[in-house]
Amino acid sequence: MLRVILRDSRVMKYSGLDVKNYLKNADTELEWFRQLDESDTGIRWVISLNNENSYIGDLGFLDIDKENHRAEVSYKLSGEQWNKGIITEALRAILCYGFDALKLNKVTAETHIDNTASHRVLTKHGFKLEGTLREHEYLYGKYADVYVFGLLQRDYSHISTGP
Repeated sequence: MLRVILRDSRVMKYSGLDVKNYLKNADTELEWFRQLDESDTGIRWVISLNNENSYIGDLGFLDIDKENHRAEVSYKLSGEQWNKGIITEALRAILCYGFDALKLNKVTAETHIDNTASHRVLTKHGFKLEGTLREHEYLYGKYADVYVFGLLQRDYSHISTGP
């Protein structure tokens, strides 16, 4: 299923990966997951539907900085599963894990400025837009701006437990 997701132009629109190279991209992605685990700088979880043993996406932390108690979150989901609250639910679970088990103080996310669906998911969880990284990525032959969102542990605690 990873290969199916990686060849879906809707899912990969903001990744910079050429969907025509989905086989190579799948191998590269799996190797990246392995390296994150081995280097202890990231964690990836597979997303599957309840009571099914099928991959429909993944999410996790990368660039875990234990000294400064921060990490970046990223995610992708099969286009067939969009707008069902799946990323919202999964993100809630890993934020809880990050703040409670990993003792993170801050979680960040970088998104392409046009990825409004991702902006909505992040702000729903209390992330604040912290700035714009101008021409930060080179996507499909041109430079693209990226938004940086951040969520502090104290703000998450307030949101998750209420005032």
